[in-house]
Amino acid sequence: MIEKWNLSMEERKVWLTLGGSVLFSFSLAVLVILFDTRILAGVEYLPKWTLTSVGLARQILGLLAGSLFSVATFTFATMLSIITLYTSNFSPRAIENFLLNPTSMQTLGIFLGGFIYCLASLFFMRSSEDEYVVVSATIALVYALGAVFTFTRFVYTSSQYVQLEKLIHSLYEEAQEVYDNYIKRFEDYPSIKHLPEMTYMYTFDITATESAYVEHIDFGTLKKIADEEEANIIVTIRVGYFVTKDEPIMEIKTNKNLEDDMEEITRRVNQSLSFESEKSAMYDPDYARIKLTEVALRAVSPGVNDPNTAIHVLHYKSLLEKRLAGMPGKYAIFINEDEEEKEDKDKGTIDQGKEKNEKQNTDEAQKENEPSTSEKSKEKGINPEDDDSKDEEKESKAYKTEIISSDKDQNDEEDKEEDKEKDNSNKKRSRVISGIKNSSEKNKKYEAILKDDSEDNNPSKDNKKEEKKQKDNKYTKSVFYRYNDFAEDLHSGYWQLVFYMQKDISGVHALFEALKTISYASHLDNLGFIKEYNEYLYNMTSKNFQETFDQNIIERDYEAVKTIIEKKKAELSE
Repeated sequence: MIEKWNLSMEERKVWLTLGGSVLFSFSLAVLVILFDTRILAGVEYLPKWTLTSVGLARQILGLLAGSLFSVATFTFATMLSIITLYTSNFSPRAIENFLLNPTSMQTLGIFLGGFIYCLASLFFMRSSEDEYVVVSATIALVYALGAVFTFTRFVYTSSQYVQLEKLIHSLYEEAQEVYDNYIKRFEDYPSIKHLPEMTYMYTFDITATESAYVEHIDFGTLKKIADEEEANIIVTIRVGYFVTKDEPIMEIKTNKNLEDDMEEITRRVNQSLSFESEKSAMYDPDYARIKLTEVALRAVSPGVNDPNTAIHVLHYKSLLEKRLAGMPGKYAIFINEDEEEKEDKDKGTIDQGKEKNEKQNTDEAQKENEPSTSEKSKEKGINPEDDDSKDEEKESKAYKTEIISSDKDQNDEEDKEEDKEKDNSNKKRSRVISGIKNSSEKNKKYEAILKDDSEDNNPSKDNKKEEKKQKDNKYTKSVFYRYNDFAEDLHSGYWQLVFYMQKDISGVHALFEALKTISYASHLDNLGFIKEYNEYLYNMTSKNFQETFDQNIIERDYEAVKTIIEKKKAELSE
């Protein structure tokens, strides 16, 4: 709401300044009249030298009324001359900088207000009041002295505004303030280089309800809508764009069917936008930069042919572009506070799971690195094969000590014993087979238990699933805004200058110097765009010069930008 109020008041700033000065003068006249007519007491307590007769007061007020009105006319004529100069030599967009300057409107308002004060005071000086002394003439003299001081300041300010270098510097300071506010507005929000993949059941387009310039976007309202509808909102326009009625300006992605609610959502979204009939530099850094660009374009036009002014503008302009180059990412993400807290908690749980996995992996590695019994015996100097042979010899000796006697005389008894032995052997064999089966089943069960325990003790799979789930749902209930499209801003900010300056070697050199300035402060995400534009600038300009000296200058500048980019990449990637 405050931003919309500021935009609406910017258009009325001229009238507010002018009207405020006139209103102050009229209020002062009413107050003085109340004292002069003795409606309010207090004139008797003033020093005598501040009071004059009614006749003398009439002469002074009449003289000042004519003088103040004449100076007001001269001030207005001077302002019109400066406006004409701006339109023809500088830029039509720079006129508002002169008109919105407080000194210009205050000077005109003070002189017009002084004229109104004198007329009002003269009107209430009746002949029946000749016996009274009045203070209005003294106040008029003090007012006239203040008006003279204001007019002197107006002359000095106007002389500054008609100087081209002073104008360029003032335009740069205005743009720098806009850039500072713009960066401050988005620096606390996370940014990404590309839009994430979003899998939602429904995607709806939100259209504009007016045809105008979008000069401000209330992201707080958009965040509320995204939170209420459990959706992601992608803003496809930027501040400063001209939109037409029924043109898609945003996308809303959700798993809800919002077809019946889209009319209300569209109304709320359009209420969050500030539609203006004219562009404003208050929240649009691109428009503040366009003013500088237009001054440079007017300087290189055939009618003016002043390339040095264009080069001077490029120096300041590159200082603005390097601010954009130093900003990471392309899309700013507006996430609700609840989602940010949830995201932090999820990160904490994932980190804890990772720590557990790392501990388990280290324990397993330690167990694997522990030496076996054979290795221990080797360390003691004992051969493990010798130990096994000794054990076998002991067992064979034990078997040899067993005495087997068969004192059986009758063959029938031997046959019976043989049958019994066969039966016993068959029973033993069946027991062994059943024992093997039981042991195999137990082993299988034991292996399954170990497998379950290992899965329980190793939550890496669950953590991976959880990480993937958190990654997919990371940007829910969010608003995405293309706050720093550096590639587009770089190309659109220079394409006209490249077209008009591509055949002037001094202008081409200045363009490469601007790229150098931008490269020094660039973020890693934007170095690729600068490299591409360096290639584009080289291809556009090198073909226009046949002399070896000019070609060497272009080649040297081109290689210098490439070297800066490579060094910057190496520094930022470390």
